[in-house]
Amino acid sequence: MTFPGRPGSHAPQRRVVVSSLGVRGRHGHEVLVDASGRLRVEITEDGVVLPGTGDGPWTRALPHAEPLP
Repeated sequence: MTFPGRPGSHAPQRRVVVSSLGVRGRHGHEVLVDASGRLRVEITEDGVVLPGTGDGPWTRALPHAEPLP
């Protein structure tokens, strides 16, 4: 997943790798978690990231997700 930087800052996007927990979340998609276990999300088939139960670094702009090869 990539988290957009602050608008106008030209900073690189923050990247986070997530892995499956093997369960479905409240939106019906697979729950994914980062290495720390704090960030939990569901990702739709279109790459839309839905907040899960974790305390991730949410911004006003939603993060984007793409599968790794």
